[in-house]
Amino acid sequence: MRSGLLAAGLALATAIGAGSTLDAAAAEPPAPAATTQPEAAGPALTPPARLPWGAVPQQRRGSATTRPAYAPKGRPPSAAAASLAAPAAADPTIHYMYGTGSQTVAVQQAYANFTVAKPTVAQQDFHSLAELAMLSSDGRQIVEVGWTVDRDVNSGDLNPHLFVYRWKDGQGTCYNGCGFVPYGGAATAGMTLPAGTSKQFGIVHNGGAWWIAYDTNWVGHYPDSLWEGRFTVTGQVKFFGEVAAATQQPCTQMGNGLAAEDANAARIGSASYPDSTEPVRLVVRATGGVYSALALSDRTFRYGGPGAC
Repeated sequence: MRSGLLAAGLALATAIGAGSTLDAAAAEPPAPAATTQPEAAGPALTPPARLPWGAVPQQRRGSATTRPAYAPKGRPPSAAAASLAAPAAADPTIHYMYGTGSQTVAVQQAYANFTVAKPTVAQQDFHSLAELAMLSSDGRQIVEVGWTVDRDVNSGDLNPHLFVYRWKDGQGTCYNGCGFVPYGGAATAGMTLPAGTSKQFGIVHNGGAWWIAYDTNWVGHYPDSLWEGRFTVTGQVKFFGEVAAATQQPCTQMGNGLAAEDANAARIGSASYPDSTEPVRLVVRATGGVYSALALSDRTFRYGGPGAC
């Protein structure tokens, strides 16, 4: 059943628009014979000397490759979708639900501490993830980094994996490829992450590219040329958990499976904009009616839940 839903979802991947649930949409349908080689996207670029949280990154270890993957991906939830009850989806086979902290702010750097978890993903559902998304003012250009439990993206593995993703002009691309240039450090898009830990995830615009940071490493970058130089600063920043499900009452867990009211629930904390004097003031909410989100401060919130089963 689930494979049929995935095929239907991918076939409708271009149906992205204002009427879709929470501005969510499936990624583009699979391209033939995705290569494991990094895609050429201009001259080699150099990352900042320090990670967004101020640490000196580990040294580059040589070249790296990633495996692009095509699978459903929800667009970061729209600030306009404030109610718990989501409107009907443009693609009725995929339902996206969120626990989100968001802010309208113009920055070029953002990061937070994320609980890395291993939520149970029901066989008929698609994924459970957590991420940081940097969006243009109109929400159509996006860079994302986070962890995901997704059997399609991760070749059947249900451990959490590091992922990157981007959107151009409101259209999704693919996980861990589609213009992404790996850096060659100890962290690689697609790698397995340690569940039950707290790790820093960040994005920085520097030297003609959006650079992705994880823990003590640069992961790689998306060159500005992928957007023809039109996306170099945010209009919105979002931190969130996301479940992509086959029904509106999924059995899939979000976060670590605990509701936000539980003190041990997954959290996204100490959100920061290192290049800005604008204070972090996240607006925290849950959408979909199944999961929860709870603000602990302007910069930290808990989110998640066991699902509807």
